[in-house]
Amino acid sequence: MSNVLPKSTLMLMAYREVLPKTHMSIVRDLRQWPQLGLAWAGNDPLIIRSRSIAASQFLEDPRYGDILLMCDHDISWDEGSLQKLAESAWDKGAVVAAIHSKRAFGLDLTFRPTLDMDTQVMITIGKDDTIECDYVSTGLIAIPRTILEELSRTLLETDGLYWPFFFLHGNRLSGDWAFCDLVYEVLGKERIFVHTGPRVGHTGEHVYEVGDKLVRTAEPVQIIPGDTE
Repeated sequence: MSNVLPKSTLMLMAYREVLPKTHMSIVRDLRQWPQLGLAWAGNDPLIIRSRSIAASQFLEDPRYGDILLMCDHDISWDEGSLQKLAESAWDKGAVVAAIHSKRAFGLDLTFRPTLDMDTQVMITIGKDDTIECDYVSTGLIAIPRTILEELSRTLLETDGLYWPFFFLHGNRLSGDWAFCDLVYEVLGKERIFVHTGPRVGHTGEHVYEVGDKLVRTAEPVQIIPGDTE
């Protein structure tokens, strides 16, 4: 990781109460990273609108910096994770997300890699690597200002107030999917990645974390837990 990180803003999507582990992750990183700012988004029952407004506010004010980071109220991460995401997004000029599990044991992960049929990839959580994806989650994600600038040129402002970056279209039922589709449609390949370095917790009844090693295959997508020792 370079010593000079891009100026970034962490947008906390606090549409519910902020959980303690999330709070501790944020406070730690604000102390360690002088170029990191914090903003809050919430009080909107429609998360795709809340995310779109947050991204639009970031885009319209250059004081927010070069990289928009978003985290959900129930996501926590280890030291250095935000910096890795921001630096990778800055270097690649691409959307870069962390890998995290859903809030239950044995469920699929929140990304889909771009793979040819019959291709396998070994994923080691904690090892600094990036993998191109068709889809990633916005639970913990870095988005360069340049990406939002290019996307905004293809969109009409909703009510003249914000760009609908995360609004649903086609057969997509998720704002995450819709945003990734928009990035692909406007900018093409090699603009969406996951970073395998961050270790991320997703707090529900327990703090759900990803095992150390996974094998992910192409369509139909499967997750096979491996040795986690």
